[in-house]
Amino acid sequence: MAFDYFENPVTALSDIGYPEETQVLSNATFRTHCGAFQILPEGADPRTSYTLTLEDGRYPIVQFPMRCGAVDADVAAFAAAMPESHRVAYKASTVNLRGEFRIIKIPNLINFIRIRLRNPTTTPLTASIRLPFRPGEGIPMQVDYQSKEFIYFDWKNRSFGLEEDARLFGDEREILLASSERLSMGEGGMMFSAPLSPSETRDVFLFLPYFPMTTRDAHLLLGGEVWERYHKEKRRTWDERRARTLSISLPEKKPFQLFYASHFYLLETCLDRIGKWWILRANPFQYDQFYMRDGTYQVRALDLIGEHEMAERCLDFFMESRDKDGRFASQPAQYDTCGMALYAFGQHYLLTRNFLWAARVFPAVKNGVRWLEDYRRGGLMPPSSMNDNEQLKNAHIVGHNLWALAGLEAAAELAKGAGFPHETDRWRESARSFHNVLDKALTEASEKNGGALPPSIEGMDAEALAPGRFGMHYGFDWGNLTLYYPSRMFRENDSRLSNSMTCFRKWYREGLFPYPERGNEDQLHHYLSFDITQTSLARGDYNDVLSDLYTGYLLHTTACEAGCERFDRRTRDFIPPSNLTPHGTFAAKYIELFRNFFVRKDGTRLHLCSFLAPDWCAAGAKVAIERAPTHWGVMGFNLEFSQDGNSALFQIRGVPVRDGFEGYIVHLPPFLNLTGAVCDGMKLTISDNHTLFLPPGARHVEFRLRREAAPDVNYEKTVERYMRGFIKR
Repeated sequence: MAFDYFENPVTALSDIGYPEETQVLSNATFRTHCGAFQILPEGADPRTSYTLTLEDGRYPIVQFPMRCGAVDADVAAFAAAMPESHRVAYKASTVNLRGEFRIIKIPNLINFIRIRLRNPTTTPLTASIRLPFRPGEGIPMQVDYQSKEFIYFDWKNRSFGLEEDARLFGDEREILLASSERLSMGEGGMMFSAPLSPSETRDVFLFLPYFPMTTRDAHLLLGGEVWERYHKEKRRTWDERRARTLSISLPEKKPFQLFYASHFYLLETCLDRIGKWWILRANPFQYDQFYMRDGTYQVRALDLIGEHEMAERCLDFFMESRDKDGRFASQPAQYDTCGMALYAFGQHYLLTRNFLWAARVFPAVKNGVRWLEDYRRGGLMPPSSMNDNEQLKNAHIVGHNLWALAGLEAAAELAKGAGFPHETDRWRESARSFHNVLDKALTEASEKNGGALPPSIEGMDAEALAPGRFGMHYGFDWGNLTLYYPSRMFRENDSRLSNSMTCFRKWYREGLFPYPERGNEDQLHHYLSFDITQTSLARGDYNDVLSDLYTGYLLHTTACEAGCERFDRRTRDFIPPSNLTPHGTFAAKYIELFRNFFVRKDGTRLHLCSFLAPDWCAAGAKVAIERAPTHWGVMGFNLEFSQDGNSALFQIRGVPVRDGFEGYIVHLPPFLNLTGAVCDGMKLTISDNHTLFLPPGARHVEFRLRREAAPDVNYEKTVERYMRGFIKR
């Protein structure tokens, strides 16, 4: 079922590490640096919206059907860098913190577009398609988001038209489009007409460069079966990547298609290769810069799916983005990012156990810890102003402290791996002391705030920089949502955590937590809620996780499997209008949550199947996990339910090989009661109907089950219910 939540959906086409992206709108408009090109059937309304989907639901190839009179047309499009193309001089920002940029030569990005025309009738027909070009609507090069420096395509005072054999569009200097079909010029710009015999199928290929291309490049693209060659290579590239990274297979398509799409959005639309640097970007359109806050989640997601080499390349740029005092940051006046970066470094080591890498980055990590310790001086992180996220003025921001603690703990693990026992012991002791100080402060803050944790220690006494839920006080909930994950400040049953969760969830709308700018609770935040869901997952709050997944995350995506940051649920549109899909932080946080559903670390154990949706464990259902990185090695499992639903076979592969692992805890949802279990021929004692401990060497487990009525929830039913309510509204 192809459903797109957004009123004006947008997607992006690019290639791994390419620093720019083509924007594709739902009215079949492709925006490049040169301008906006539209595929417009003759006589069609240019405002007609098409449902854009992905090829086979998981490749970065956009497709959509349209009608050209009585002719059926199917459009498929993807982008790829053209290695043999004329090099483009590209000016790109690198270290935002120091206002640095670099000019490099890059190949051109080509949009490969195929329009497959089919005559379904028994009479000859002609398909006529216009290709309007609007040169003033291109995407500028965004050199520096902070200084607002943009470079625009030089189109003014130029006359564009057909060149040579009418298959090229441009002028004597540059080509802006190449077509396999001869073009003509009409009142609405370019067009072509393709005659079709009865039942005939015919392909028309368009080659749309992101930057203007040379005539030579255009002729290379028209040289025969080029679209097919690049298309095959695009699919092969992603098939090979997925064959060596985390794989998740389920009976329900939407959840794992969103997982696979999130993988390629991270690498193709939110990762720029600028010379030797691989730089993560938060979003290909609005936030097309390096933000260490977003980058921490993104590099963590890359590690969790086994993209360790790419994660390491990205962390190399983290080391470049530091100030003279050793603080990790991407923008001035950032005081949470040092802890976040240290966390990313430590977690990368724990998942890879790459001792040589740990030793190489240790000096930078040590300097980051030194800055952190000097800054907080044995106490809390000092008051600071946050003109973003929490929107607080001169307050002790809870999230800054939680990330500092998580960073210290992770740095100690990296120091141990790098062979520095003195720093290991000292940083662990510093983390323990900091935990005690922070625990006391959070207790006092929660008591003043009715039991829940506010975004700052000052709570309602804090002055806000922007009006929110409580006017110009309190600020916005953000970093305080990470009380359990990833900071692990509290245990799952801590009353302060329970009270905070109750408080957070009472504000939910359509399965998501709002970001109530100016008090508007209909402004929903698509990735902020993940921190709450991670806590609910660990606490075993099954119904909350179920609602979050379907009503929150899956419902509010594009049909191209992308999420955004903020949107208004009344208009189903983005806030602000430039805050578009796909968003790299949503992709990263979805990957992390989806992986944790099946493999989740807690202390010295791995929790398996912490969440299974009803369709995933129905009678006859199969779940397969392959190549899941953990702190103790790579593992996977198969879970297969019998046809009658009263038993299940659980097979574990790749038993962790590193020291310190104490076993697995397997979870079953509330509607599946465990009545018996046999592990590798040995009968197990059942002490809990929904969880079962397995020893480290467990391989083959047979479950006996008693079923109760399961919630009637899946993606398709969630969409149906939403649309019924939306139509009434």
